[in-house]
Amino acid sequence: MSERLEIKAWQDPETGLTWHYWLDKTTSIIFDDAQAISPQEDGRPTIPAETEGEVRVPEKIEDLNVGFIAEAAFRGCARLTRIVLPSRLEAIDDEAFAGCVALQEICLPKPLFGIGEKAFKGCTSLRVLHSNRAGWLSIDADAFSGCTSLQEVHLDAEGCWDLRIWGGAFQGCTSLREVMLPLDADVLIERGAFKGCTALRRVVIPFATKGDLDTLAKECFEPTTELIRGERPANYDKDYLGKYI
Repeated sequence: MSERLEIKAWQDPETGLTWHYWLDKTTSIIFDDAQAISPQEDGRPTIPAETEGEVRVPEKIEDLNVGFIAEAAFRGCARLTRIVLPSRLEAIDDEAFAGCVALQEICLPKPLFGIGEKAFKGCTSLRVLHSNRAGWLSIDADAFSGCTSLQEVHLDAEGCWDLRIWGGAFQGCTSLREVMLPLDADVLIERGAFKGCTALRRVVIPFATKGDLDTLAKECFEPTTELIRGERPANYDKDYLGKYI
């Protein structure tokens, strides 16, 4: 959990938007301190809920990197169509963007290692998800559940060596047609991760994914999804904490 201090307000001189935040001392694994974009004291979103179109989350506030988006920070911002996340962002907390029904695309920055439960749940206009994560990435339960317009999920960034997709992460994404996983990674896919993804026809499962294909097909995907095991990478070493060297 983040060490939450008092919520402060800061106005971006370029856009005029007022952002609410606190100093996060515990979440960051790269920086000693970072700013956390937060809801307002009364629970309203960090920026006005009626904000429309594209919004760029600031890279820095008061000379510190923005490294964390707190629980429910943008929940219910129903008119946002695109969010540009800061390049040093490390984590997105539970329900951070839940109910952002106009949001169409999200690109995850390279340092981001965690997406919380229901972070994008019910973002019914979201069509494409791109991750640039190099390292390990965890997508928590129901993170993208109910994103009924989501068609493409690209998690195959170069250098991603550990991927965790927890139960129900993409459940009910009925338009999902393409899932690209990092073939050189150690992967865990939990029960129900892709249940209800009725348009998903074929997925190449990385060699080091935990579980046999029959069990994965039965527990994690719809019966209409064909799973194919990827080839064993030449530099795979199963005795090295599941990581390739």
